[in-house]
Amino acid sequence: MFKFIFEILTDPLGLPIEWYWEYLILAVIGAAAYAVAYRCVGDMYSGGEPVLVVEQIMPVKLLINVSETYFTQVKKGAPVAVKLDVYGDEPFEGYISLVYPTVDPNTRTFPVEIKLANKDRRVRPGMFARATLNFGTKNNVVVPDLAIVKQSGSGDRYVYVYKDGKVTYNKVELGRRMGAEYELISGVPDNSRVVIAGQTKLVNGMEVEIAVSD
Repeated sequence: MFKFIFEILTDPLGLPIEWYWEYLILAVIGAAAYAVAYRCVGDMYSGGEPVLVVEQIMPVKLLINVSETYFTQVKKGAPVAVKLDVYGDEPFEGYISLVYPTVDPNTRTFPVEIKLANKDRRVRPGMFARATLNFGTKNNVVVPDLAIVKQSGSGDRYVYVYKDGKVTYNKVELGRRMGAEYELISGVPDNSRVVIAGQTKLVNGMEVEIAVSD
């Protein structure tokens, strides 16, 4: 239940009180939420804006969209580090309160709801925030984007790997793109030597020589 407190204020313009009354409307929800609206007797309401807005700020919710790549790694209750532009690099602690079950087919992302306790009430609705979800660390192979070969007629990706005088045509699973490099989830062993030019002239198992230019 909302508890409404109405207080009639004195007229700041010195007009007769029956001509101009100003009301301060204060809505309290467990002393954790509030909203203030000023209205005058005789004001016209067009319906375009709400008469009163009640906002709960303890806690506050943050809604972000996460790539479907991480769908299996995002768990309810997991901690989240949040930074707000207005507070610079100061971190705020939050946690994942809801993971939406559907993926947007256009953006290939799914919504995730984050809650901040906000006991000091410093975070307000409308502020711009950045959230960091920590999935731990994982060591994967990284190759130049020039090494990636797309097979015609399919979405498969391959990389030519050089070993013992021959090249092999290795099917790879791509991870993130990081500038001019790709993360490989699988397909190429660590410390391998890969071909980044002239792949159209190669076939699987072909013997090659590495040319060293001055």
